[in-house]
Amino acid sequence: MRRGSADRPIEDMTMSDDGSGVEQGQWVTALYRAHAPALLRYLTARVGSATAEDLTAETFIVAIRRQEMFDQARGTGRAWLFGIASNAVREHFRREARYLRVLSRAEGEPADDEGHADTVADRVDAEAASHDWCRTF
Repeated sequence: MRRGSADRPIEDMTMSDDGSGVEQGQWVTALYRAHAPALLRYLTARVGSATAEDLTAETFIVAIRRQEMFDQARGTGRAWLFGIASNAVREHFRREARYLRVLSRAEGEPADDEGHADTVADRVDAEAASHDWCRTF
């Protein structure tokens, strides 16, 4: 079991500022030191090394922002981090799928669509004509 400050297990560390536990930043730092290598290995196995580094950073950013949501009664800090990381992987694959759908829709469409340019020109002409019409009345 990894140890936090004052030789206490990280999972036993509380996140309070009243002296009964460690400062919030210290708690996340202790979690990082204890679990970042394992978290990186976990993410690398799922998404590859380059993306895993980004998702590891993203995981700790979420942990910092949501540290008040951690509930020791529901599990360990390690389990909480791996849950955040799993959600980050899921979101990564969702973004990839959306990106691929957009690319597949764009395939075959010409970059300079004359039909679109004609539609825009027609709308501009119609708007100009409507302004002229309004001025006559």
